[in-house]
Amino acid sequence: MPLAAVSKDQIKTEFNLFGEIWNIYKAYYTPEAKDNEEYWEAITAVQHKYPGQLSRDLALAILGDIERRSEERKT
Repeated sequence: MPLAAVSKDQIKTEFNLFGEIWNIYKAYYTPEAKDNEEYWEAITAVQHKYPGQLSRDLALAILGDIERRSEERKT
């Protein structure tokens, strides 16, 4: 989709989504941090605020990375 076909509101929404996902990733970067309820509440809140495939994909990406690093620390 050409950029001209994307509205300013859509770009702003996606920018905000990326920002919120980044803040979650940064806050829970250490694998041990994911073992608290706030981590899951933050992910769930983003999913509700930004429903859609992009939100799911980004959330799964950070979840996968944190899980991977957690498993690496165990070995």
